[in-house]
Amino acid sequence: MKKVVFDLDGTLLFNSYEDEKKYFENCLPKEVYLDLKENIGNYLNTYESHNIRYDEGDLKRFLSSVTGFNFTDEFIKGWLEVGSYTNDTFDMELIETLENLKRRDVRLEALTNWFRKPQEDRLKNSDIFEYFDEIHTGEEFLKPHKEAYINAIGDFRKVDCLFVGDHLEKDYIGPKTIGVSSVLYDRDNVYHDSIIKIKKMGELKRRVR
Repeated sequence: MKKVVFDLDGTLLFNSYEDEKKYFENCLPKEVYLDLKENIGNYLNTYESHNIRYDEGDLKRFLSSVTGFNFTDEFIKGWLEVGSYTNDTFDMELIETLENLKRRDVRLEALTNWFRKPQEDRLKNSDIFEYFDEIHTGEEFLKPHKEAYINAIGDFRKVDCLFVGDHLEKDYIGPKTIGVSSVLYDRDNVYHDSIIKIKKMGELKRRVR
């Protein structure tokens, strides 16, 4: 294996999104805040399934249409800025795993559906940005659209690449639809053992040959 492509949220980094919720609460009317607090994940999944990439203007118009509230450019920019300074945690075995793969000359990349700046900032704040040769974001292409996986593969052969992530459709099934291997990061052991998965990041070292 010559390239491993990691998902970010729920795979490389874990977050409670409390800062995001506080931002919503402080900047929005109560009913809109409660709506986003309950449904923002579903709204973003809907956006991602119907759009090929993230765009601030498109996201603003989409959220305005599904909530009935007129979101502003300033709100979206502030939201993304808050995301740059959240407190993340990660798997205790992550650093050792990344260092092991780098010693074996495996190219490491990340593929995230969110915007570039907050995601890069989070990796930097967590002191793991330096391990990654490239970061692919939702401003290029969104998972589970096939273009996202093709773009992440780049000039590498499909047989030499492996995708790792926690989302069944976006990180596990998606790459397989274009003929690329994938491993599901299932740390809560939710999925059936017939799925190729790991429960701890350290298990990935045995999957990369």
